[in-house]
Amino acid sequence: MGAGGDEIFQSENGDVRLRVTSHGGITVYTRANRTGAAASEEGRVAPLTPEELAFAEMQARFRSIQNRARRSIGQPVLFTVPAQMTPLAAGVVTDAAERAAEGLTEAPLTNVRHVIIVIGRAPAVALRGDTLLIQVAPQLGYAGRPSSSAIRNVVMGQVQGPEQ
Repeated sequence: MGAGGDEIFQSENGDVRLRVTSHGGITVYTRANRTGAAASEEGRVAPLTPEELAFAEMQARFRSIQNRARRSIGQPVLFTVPAQMTPLAAGVVTDAAERAAEGLTEAPLTNVRHVIIVIGRAPAVALRGDTLLIQVAPQLGYAGRPSSSAIRNVVMGQVQGPEQ
């Protein structure tokens, strides 16, 4: 909650992402516009849900993600994921891998060489030596995976508590 009854929505890092005033005004905060931009509702839409992926498509995307991570940090990065999963879980796992690649790119001089993604009840991220452990919860949709900012912070040693 914010001043005057406003609702403030933050990322898991505490960054303000959305502010809804008691009068219905909405301000959206992005990386490109940290001071916020006014938004308005134009109509009802279906909730955002992760893309469902077939296993072959997921494998192709992972090759691309691994290549992008290798180019960004200058070292090979191996991604390991569950052997079998539903198409919805595959979409969340693939999105988590993309967020991991972004987070590694944002973490200068990272020593991460292996990213292991597992399925669990809640999203989590931890660093053990050169291995980044990511837990996703597909039943939560996009909220079921850590953001690239959370991953970057863990890799850089800036997060304390349950995520690490």
